[in-house]
Amino acid sequence: SQLLQAGSEQVLGQLRLARQKAIGIQHDQRVTFSTASNNYTVQDLTTNQNFGPFTFPKGIVLDSATLIEGGVTGTTIAARSDGRYTGSGEIVLMNGKGSRDTISVQVSGLALLR
Repeated sequence: SQLLQAGSEQVLGQLRLARQKAIGIQHDQRVTFSTASNNYTVQDLTTNQNFGPFTFPKGIVLDSATLIEGGVTGTTIAARSDGRYTGSGEIVLMNGKGSRDTISVQVSGLALLR
């Protein structure tokens, strides 16, 4: 659906923005996903300034966020000032019909829609 795609593009854009910001201002940026609140936030780890929470289009839910940092599975990942992420994993969005989109995040700094 168009709303599902819009939600996925929004998350991808925010992950890429966090990475670009981390590189540009040399401040690591932590992205935290919450299935309970159905949103996500971004935090500048140097200034502790928080951005968000960012929500999804109507009817789109955060089905899961499985992000692995240092061998620990959680719902957060950080973009580092060297352009890499602190871990890897997947963020899954779902619409009311049960269709899903999966966003993949890789340590190398790549974030893409699968």
